[in-house]
Amino acid sequence: MTSKRWVMRTRVLGVVVALCMTVAMTACENTDDAGGSAPTVAPEFVLSGTKRAARATPLPTTDHFTKAATPTASDMTVESPAETPTLPPTPDAGATAMAAANDLAKSKITPVAQPVIYEVPIYGGGNGKLSPGWSVTQSWKLDYNLEAPGRSISGSKALSMIATDDYGSLFFVNLPNSGHEYSRTHIVGLRMFLNAGEGTITPGNLAFTILGSNVFTYYVRGDNSVPTTTQMYFTESRLDELGQMRPLPPNTWVELDIDLNQLLYDPDYKYLTSFYIKTDIGFRQKVYIDNISLIMIK
Repeated sequence: MTSKRWVMRTRVLGVVVALCMTVAMTACENTDDAGGSAPTVAPEFVLSGTKRAARATPLPTTDHFTKAATPTASDMTVESPAETPTLPPTPDAGATAMAAANDLAKSKITPVAQPVIYEVPIYGGGNGKLSPGWSVTQSWKLDYNLEAPGRSISGSKALSMIATDDYGSLFFVNLPNSGHEYSRTHIVGLRMFLNAGEGTITPGNLAFTILGSNVFTYYVRGDNSVPTTTQMYFTESRLDELGQMRPLPPNTWVELDIDLNQLLYDPDYKYLTSFYIKTDIGFRQKVYIDNISLIMIK
């Protein structure tokens, strides 16, 4: 009896073991090969008992950016490649330049006349002569020589002057019978060359003044046709005020250009009639002058 019961128990135990092995094998079939939890799939792929075959027609794949079904190759229309446009040929550079030149010639542009600047001599040329119509006979408080030898910049003679008193002045005037008029609108400035002789000229030793008139084309003593609110009609400008900042060394010619537009305190006037070179207090040195001219424009 005991033997039969042991046999029955053994059989039951075998059945239980077999059932456990079956369950374990089934669980292994439903587990992902890579391990971990099984992925979530669409309902049509849910296993029911045994694994069912997939549907013959696959679902369309999904574009995760547009959420729209991605079309298959059969649904797509292949566009023909666009034709490359034909560009016109690049024009020749020489031909373009020639065409531009022809267009310019056809436009018939009238060139604008450029101003002409020239000099009108008053004294110089190395011959010790004043130009016709000019005089220095009305100078005061100095001695002068129109034909001083040995110092000319352009010849053999120059003009020399030496003051005999304070404020001695060499006075150049356009004479009434000169036949020349010098319109202020046509005058740019005055040019001359200075030589200090045996000494040195400092910027304060000499001054220059230009005189004009609104009525007369020549110098007239006492002419008051130019209105002014100051005691003097025209300013006296020292060398440093005319741009000559350094002393003039001995025996050296130095060019001095007087720009009339830079004489800020001079009044407006129609005609230039005269000018003078004035010495300072105590200055008694002999000075040489050459090649004096008006700078004109037309």
